Amino acid sequence: MQKIRRNATYFTDSFKQNHWCEHCYTNRLKDDELIQLDDGRVTTKSLLIELKNDSSPEEAWVQCDQCHDWNHQVCALFNGSQNAKTSTFMCSKCFLKSPGENDKQARTGIKGASELPHCNLSRSIEDGLLKTLSKVYEKVAKDRACTVAQVEKAEGLNVRVVSSLKKTQKVREAVSSIVILYAFLLFFLVVH
Repeated sequence: MQKIRRNATYFTDSFKQNHWCEHCYTNRLKDDELIQLDDGRVTTKSLLIELKNDSSPEEAWVQCDQCHDWNHQVCALFNGSQNAKTSTFMCSKCFLKSPGENDKQARTGIKGASELPHCNLSRSIEDGLLKTLSKVYEKVAKDRACTVAQVEKAEGLNVRVVSSLKKTQKVREAVSSIVILYAFLLFFLVVH
């Protein structure tokens, strides 16, 4: 699997769910064979549609109510679909410039990760992270011939799941073997 380059030709099924680059379309797909799609349907090479990767989706913007600068909504962590048109937005620069405790109105609604609720996944990841760090602290203390209390530690680490979507995706065999290899390498690097 590879990324389809900008302005490159690619081929897709009629529902635009599966995509093939020009190289795979030409060299891997056979004219007389049925092609199994991710959702279980089948099609043929002749029914695939040729398209060009030239679309540029418009990114949503939000304007700061203080300095009137514009920010990408995703960069500003502003959810345009959940935050009503009447809600106020303060960019990070203005937020940092605002007075400390005197300006509680500007800081309302902003929560740290520790104030967000846990789920089973976040609790498991956070516990695993803390256990792994504990082992690393012990190893560093042993290498430095000091106590664990003397080792500098990462403080205030919190893991929370803020978005979780359940999706089913059929993984082709070539991609599956690469993912397994990367997972093994990552496991090897973390353990050693």
